[in-house]
Amino acid sequence: MNKKLLLVFVPFLALMTLFSFTLACGGTDNEPEKVEESTSKEEQEIPAEEKESEIYSIGDTIKMGTLQFRVNGVRTSEGGEFIEPEDGNVFLLIDITIENTGDEETTVSSLLMFKLVDKDGRSYDMSISGEAEGSVDGALGSGRKMTGELEYEVPEDISEFELEIDPELFGTGIVVIEISIS
Repeated sequence: MNKKLLLVFVPFLALMTLFSFTLACGGTDNEPEKVEESTSKEEQEIPAEEKESEIYSIGDTIKMGTLQFRVNGVRTSEGGEFIEPEDGNVFLLIDITIENTGDEETTVSSLLMFKLVDKDGRSYDMSISGEAEGSVDGALGSGRKMTGELEYEVPEDISEFELEIDPELFGTGIVVIEISIS
């Protein structure tokens, strides 16, 4: 009897988590926009047709709904004492800051919001080497920021990637940030 209850409860809990995540990330302004340093409103607005095709760079701040994203930098690692990448691979660590500009707490999930792809369209799964400094997962209160590193195991002979950010399951679209490692 307990196993049947567990089989019903676990999928229900997963659906409720996804639903609350979607509601928490929602906002009335669903178009991504780059946040400029100037105070002029005309300079901050980007036409919709440019938003769809624009690729952002490390250091750009992009507002999507009530969240702002900024990739601060990248680094690679050969691993630590206990965990090393497979032969021919390195760990790519992407330092990112997320700020909640909304009036309500929201939930951030690195597994659901971020995807790393190379220029050929191959995607890479997040990995864990123990080298990441900080995490970008969990509750993010109104007006708060969180900074941490996303970690991926990638081939050492590829140096150009794109980080896709999609903060809403059913909504705002995807923003792409170019990632180059040297």
